[in-house]
Amino acid sequence: MQKTRSFAHLLVATALAGCSATTSAGAAADTTTAEDAQISNGDASDSDTATNDVAVTDTASGDTVSGDIAASDAAKDQAGADGAPSCSDFTAPPKTSPTSIVVLNSTANNLYLGPPVQNCKFNPGFAINGPKGEPYVVSLDPCTFTCGALQTQGCGCAPVACQPSIVTLVAPGKSVDFGWTGTVFYPDAMPGSCYSDSQCVAKGCFFEAAALTDSTISIDAYPGATCNGAPCSDCTPGASGNCTISGASSTSGTAATATAQWSGQGSVQIVFK
Repeated sequence: MQKTRSFAHLLVATALAGCSATTSAGAAADTTTAEDAQISNGDASDSDTATNDVAVTDTASGDTVSGDIAASDAAKDQAGADGAPSCSDFTAPPKTSPTSIVVLNSTANNLYLGPPVQNCKFNPGFAINGPKGEPYVVSLDPCTFTCGALQTQGCGCAPVACQPSIVTLVAPGKSVDFGWTGTVFYPDAMPGSCYSDSQCVAKGCFFEAAALTDSTISIDAYPGATCNGAPCSDCTPGASGNCTISGASSTSGTAATATAQWSGQGSVQIVFK
């Protein structure tokens, strides 16, 4: 019978693995609705550049997860009365809670969502922290693998093309939303015998699990955009009030941060005031 792996086991495995990942993935779609949880702060100043319809930012997610929750239970789950974990424990599909993260601009100025520096890394524009403030890895880059994947494949990775920067304008009173699966990735300590290629053991792997409720979602917004010294190709916001700036390489100015609590609901609104 397949054993259920506890979240506490993942906490200890995280400490053992000492891995990190700094990428994430998501989707942006137009919306003007406002639902569910709201917690907001921050300000954005004026800018006159416009955009089109998807958002990406560059937020580094750390690899530390608080290790003080039921450590004794984690140790037992890993090597105690129930025995050492089997390979099948690392392939269990997560129980997902798909969520729409709606970003609403309630300021009087344009807001710009995107990376503050151009670094070739893809990010959906939001960060997730657990109930104790621990940073979560929202998704994996193309050269980082889940434990389940490494049971059937190797860890070789061809060079990955630089991800283009995407800077999105959200006009005053308008919104943009991001899709999130409700899952996060933890560095995990899978037994070496489970890897299909023994050379991948040292690299380690990640286990996908549902994020803990009462996590915090945060988003940074900026007052302007940068186009590497060249003029940006503006666009006129439509009914949804957001659009992508053609040619923008990064956001500019001082970031304003807005947050919202996530307790498993299907839609979370993050408001910039």
